[in-house]
Amino acid sequence: MIEKNQISLYDIPIAALTDQYMEVLRRFPEDMENRSAFMVMAAALLEIKSRMLLPRTEKRTEEEPDPREDLMRKLIEYRYFKQMSELLRACEEQGGRFYYRAPDWAVIRLFQGKARPDIAEILKGVRWESFYPIFMDAARRVENRTDKVRAGFKEIIKDEHLIEEKIQRLLDLLNRSRHLEFTRLFRACGGRSEKVAYFLALLELSKMKQIEIKQEDVFQDIFVDKRPD
Repeated sequence: MIEKNQISLYDIPIAALTDQYMEVLRRFPEDMENRSAFMVMAAALLEIKSRMLLPRTEKRTEEEPDPREDLMRKLIEYRYFKQMSELLRACEEQGGRFYYRAPDWAVIRLFQGKARPDIAEILKGVRWESFYPIFMDAARRVENRTDKVRAGFKEIIKDEHLIEEKIQRLLDLLNRSRHLEFTRLFRACGGRSEKVAYFLALLELSKMKQIEIKQEDVFQDIFVDKRPD
């Protein structure tokens, strides 16, 4: 009734609840099993209602607690256990979807019955000198299994310079000057990956016949010109 009527547990209207209880008792006279429990609670509500109707003096108000306090405490406890029962019911329904394997007690007893191994007994007859050839043999196996090429790589650096961007950058520079010095272009690069990107862009532009690469003599500077056509 409290949940249906949106009533606060800390401010219970006893009159409204008592009237609803009496209405239930009148509607179901034949249900003696539940009727007896309803009658007990109805009696308690009527007692609280009568105590609240009595005139109150200032001294009596200070000495006596609110007659609804005991009912409020019981209802809060009831709500707590009701919520816990709903939670346990949900856990039961969820647990019903799983199947658990029964423990293999024979294996468990076998392991429980075994004594802990004695290190001294395990190493009986083993000398420290015999560990050296075993260690060297394991080290040789690791050495033979190691890929020398892949082991040389420390890290993989993300390529942040795209060839397409460098091609467009070269075309923009050639549209302004139509003449580039190879060494000056590479001197302005920030790192090896950018130099590689510029070099591949030059090769791609040469393949597309958009630039001409000239060098008058060996080891002299290389010049990049835009084709007139």
